[in-house]
Amino acid sequence: MTIFMITGSYSAEGVKGLTEEGAVSRRNIIDGLTQHLGGSLVSAYWAAGGEDHFFVTVDVPNSDNLAALWMAVDSSGAARVNSITQLWTAEQLDEARAKVPGYRAPGA
Repeated sequence: MTIFMITGSYSAEGVKGLTEEGAVSRRNIIDGLTQHLGGSLVSAYWAAGGEDHFFVTVDVPNSDNLAALWMAVDSSGAARVNSITQLWTAEQLDEARAKVPGYRAPGA
């Protein structure tokens, strides 16, 4: 499984929907979408006053599943994914560290 952090923003219509339905309802929708794609919702947070209104962390089998999640959100017109960042645990980074090939920087 792969962990991704997704940030995004709501349109005015999306904020209206959030106000009417509540954040717990939206979190449950995100959880259901993620489970449908074979993954799980790790966390969901909201913020105001900036470009990003929501911060969601999901654990999904692969980037194809993440692309499906992105398309579902953006096609609604009420929300927009602003960024997607893959995250690694300390253990995953240590596994990667063992695979680091030799590298010579340009001009070194």
